[in-house]
Amino acid sequence: MIQLLQQQLEKHFPKKLVSKLLLHYSKLKSNYLNNKLEPGELNGGKFAEIVIRLLEYATDPQHQYTPLTQSLPRIDTLVQKFEQAPKTFDDSLRLHIPRVIKALYGIRSKRGVGHTGDIDANTMDATYVISVCNWILAELVRLYHDCPADDAQSIVDRLVKRSIPIIYDRDGIKTVLHKMDYDNATLLLLHYEGERDVPVNSLCKWIEHPNVTNFKDKVLKKLHKDKKIYFDQKKRMCRILPPGSKHVEEVILPESGN
Repeated sequence: MIQLLQQQLEKHFPKKLVSKLLLHYSKLKSNYLNNKLEPGELNGGKFAEIVIRLLEYATDPQHQYTPLTQSLPRIDTLVQKFEQAPKTFDDSLRLHIPRVIKALYGIRSKRGVGHTGDIDANTMDATYVISVCNWILAELVRLYHDCPADDAQSIVDRLVKRSIPIIYDRDGIKTVLHKMDYDNATLLLLHYEGERDVPVNSLCKWIEHPNVTNFKDKVLKKLHKDKKIYFDQKKRMCRILPPGSKHVEEVILPESGN
């Protein structure tokens, strides 16, 4: 996904900016998935600084932007500048993205790694940061994709998909990081995939079940009977159902500390 995303963005923005953007995004997501929350928040701030330069490049008539070697102006000044850009630019470039970046700056500078008080805010801050960064990238894909609509939609869907720290999903590798039975691992991964139909063979591989026939007979058919998933035996596909998602949210995730 990252490679396709890079190819699309490099058609519209300088390669060095795109490279920096995706580098910070990858670090941010990796830190989040590995529960390294404070470094993840800092990478969110670096990600935001690159996004601002992309917005400068997109909205400036000569495609000028603040060099990477120079500090950016104050965020309030930047937000006001983008708001005053011609209305021919999409509202996401002028209004929405700059405003959520201002919130990211607030997380970094006013809360950052110096939390105080009885409740540790790192988890909720990092979850907000990763969600915002996913949304920003999805908006850039929506605005600047040159690939077929289905490919662009696939990128967007994967970016905005719910992040679950106990699932590792990177470079084509997808697995559950906590030890759990096959039933719960299946539900967790299908919940992670959202409304997407998942091939049985892929799901069997992800949960590391040794036998696909046994997996279908002992796991998928049982979950289908319990109405937690829909298992299409002819198409060899399955997807999560609302009772299955409820079980993940109310039982599996709390028991795993998420």
